[in-house]
Amino acid sequence: ITRTLDNFLLNYDNRIRPGLEEGPTKVYSYFFVTGFGPASEQDMDYTLDMFFRQRWRDERLAFKHMNKNITELKLNNNMVQRLWTPDSFFRNGKKSIAHNITVPNRLLRIDPNGNILYTMRLTIKARCPMILIDFPMDVHTCHLVYGSYGYTKDQMQFLWYTENGRKPAVDVPSSSSRLNQFKLINYTWTTNIINTISGEYSVLETKFHLKRQMGYFVIQTYLPCILIVILSQISFWINKEAVPARTVSGIMTVLSLTMLSISTRQSLPKVAYATALDWYMAVCFAFCFAALIEFASGKLFFLSKMNYFQMQIEQSKSKEKTDSSNDKKDVIESRKGQILFLPLGVASASKNHINSSDQELARKLLLAAEAEINEAAMSQVNYGWVGCILYCSIPLKNSLIRYSWFCLKCARKDGGGVSRIDRVSRVAFPLAFFFFNGIYWFVYLS
Repeated sequence: ITRTLDNFLLNYDNRIRPGLEEGPTKVYSYFFVTGFGPASEQDMDYTLDMFFRQRWRDERLAFKHMNKNITELKLNNNMVQRLWTPDSFFRNGKKSIAHNITVPNRLLRIDPNGNILYTMRLTIKARCPMILIDFPMDVHTCHLVYGSYGYTKDQMQFLWYTENGRKPAVDVPSSSSRLNQFKLINYTWTTNIINTISGEYSVLETKFHLKRQMGYFVIQTYLPCILIVILSQISFWINKEAVPARTVSGIMTVLSLTMLSISTRQSLPKVAYATALDWYMAVCFAFCFAALIEFASGKLFFLSKMNYFQMQIEQSKSKEKTDSSNDKKDVIESRKGQILFLPLGVASASKNHINSSDQELARKLLLAAEAEINEAAMSQVNYGWVGCILYCSIPLKNSLIRYSWFCLKCARKDGGGVSRIDRVSRVAFPLAFFFFNGIYWFVYLS
């Protein structure tokens, strides 16, 4: 073997490519991926560990006429420096490492016909521009392009080595392509010609098709957004008189969604366009803010009607001062049949069996109410639910009027402090959010 190496290296010049006078040197390439990832949308790159293999023929190294007993020369990395090797480089590489621990990880094989196999172990970080409009339901294609640095296509041609289609030129085992956020759904390989200012170059291109896995974002972003929106809509079921509770609920949901949006954007590059996640959070923010505005507008509407009815009462009072006491007495007598006080003792008794003490108590309550009620208050019966509330909340010396049949009916009519806007919002807001989610997921998942 030593004599064979000395003989064909005696007049060998590693500065000259093989087949210089016969046309372009053909270099066949293929690689085996041992580790794929991580892929980073923040840095717009991905990392690849692989065994990079190249084959070419150098007739100057053929030794079948020298020693027929040797079928293959298996040489170490020291021999590589004395032979011609392709000047391959990765055009879209950001950083490439050739492993040298514990020795340079290179392999060289030469057969009797001068066919050479050259293998290296490499770690490559390559650029992968990503369009994040559909984030986090985005699909990306990351390229790996390599070719000759100095030889044009007329001097060197790069081809894929597949053993006549029996083997894949690029092999990525499933165990080597397990990523945290992405899933390698497919990969393809092609040949190409690149035009540059220095000439046309033959290159090999591999395309890795990546699809983002949504599990992390569903748990960390989408579900919290949905729960916050639902929490903001619970305020529609709170009594409209509970101003502090509804105000705090609305403000807290808006602030929570704002903080969630800020924390989500920190892990993304500062792109100039809105992503799918941005649109979702913006709509959720709009729902929370609309719930807060709904309470403010409903409260403003209620207060405006209260002011209107208070003005009506004042006008009625001033008008009644000119009426005679006899007319007022007749009006009160006509209303006695409509007002039935229900203190606890009377309410618990049977309709047909009311004892004398309960009858006496009812008579006293009726007289007390008659002393306080005037035509202005009773005239509010026909003014709707706002009139009911106003009538039953007038400060009286004897507050037992609030337990009358009329006020209990008003309370049922008013719905326990629920405005008409709240009733509509209880249905409209959930339906709108449901339809938004249906359209959103249909558009982006399809």
